[in-house]
Amino acid sequence: MRTLITAILVLFVLALLAPPVAPVQISYVVSDSMEPTISTGDGYVLVPANDVRAGDIITYYSAERDAFVTHRAVRVTRAGIVTKGDANPSTDQAAGYPLVQPGEVTGTVLTVRSTPLLIPHLGDALGLIEQYWYAVIGAGLLYPVVGGDGSRRTNRREAPLRGLDIIVPVVLLAIVAGSVLVTMGAVEDTQTYAVVDGGTVDATTLTVGEPRTETRTVRLVHSPLTYVVTETTGMRVTDERRIDVPAASSGSTSATAAWLAAVGPKTTVHEVTTTILPPDDTGSHRTTFGVYTYPATLPTGVIDTLHGLHPLVATVVTTTAGLVPAVFVYGLLVDPLLPLRPSPRRPTHSQRGREP
Repeated sequence: MRTLITAILVLFVLALLAPPVAPVQISYVVSDSMEPTISTGDGYVLVPANDVRAGDIITYYSAERDAFVTHRAVRVTRAGIVTKGDANPSTDQAAGYPLVQPGEVTGTVLTVRSTPLLIPHLGDALGLIEQYWYAVIGAGLLYPVVGGDGSRRTNRREAPLRGLDIIVPVVLLAIVAGSVLVTMGAVEDTQTYAVVDGGTVDATTLTVGEPRTETRTVRLVHSPLTYVVTETTGMRVTDERRIDVPAASSGSTSATAAWLAAVGPKTTVHEVTTTILPPDDTGSHRTTFGVYTYPATLPTGVIDTLHGLHPLVATVVTTTAGLVPAVFVYGLLVDPLLPLRPSPRRPTHSQRGREP
């Protein structure tokens, strides 16, 4: 049961960290536009939208809002999908937004008998975790060591604590915590440009057939033992410079201070020059720019391949690979199948008879 619960928690965290292109996601609403069906802060499960029908609650990307929107599909036409928030007096299209195209839909909200499956107050809980993440991770890592469940304490004599009982949950929690930290370090930016026929100097408008060069500056705080991957769509990287920001001097010249300065977090500024590909026709042109940092626990070619599969795959695998040496050393020093302490011996019936 403990293993099942741990696996469910791991899958929940992975779905929560999944980007918009993932098949299954967990998210939450930040407004009251879907009241009373979905309240502000309530979480929901997003599944693939194979065939959107009227009445489905969908999540789609709105270029005009520059955000993902979760509203109900009230009508599906050949020209697009008409959407509306349950609490809104009119449809989004009546308010001036264009019809939602099927390609803009990232998924539909999982429902059971026409009722969405919700996670109440998920947004509020994530806000607290984001604010006190260090305390949550510390408590999670310490729990298997100093806590444990009641059944383990009750049955301590029958089932003595073994090394395996500690190392497995600690490794799982470390993988989840490390994946969360790696994901928090990613920088992603999405922009949508209007494409017109005539020349323009507007920063949000492109001209048909003409490329545009832009320079982006990204400030990263990471360990020297990390590998940085830059990824774009709708544009290509033509130049990239990395500038190390000198750390503030601590005034100490000790060997310990020098070692900490060498292996501790560093701040770097990445100046990336990109060329937006020339659009072929009028309409809209969407670009994405992302910088991802991974633990340098595997060869760079392997990390590039994993990132090509999915950033979440690269995050979990590189984080797990970083824990392998520690688990290997633990296995050499401690037999995980042996009890960490001997079980107290119970007196037998014959022994009780000899007691004075």
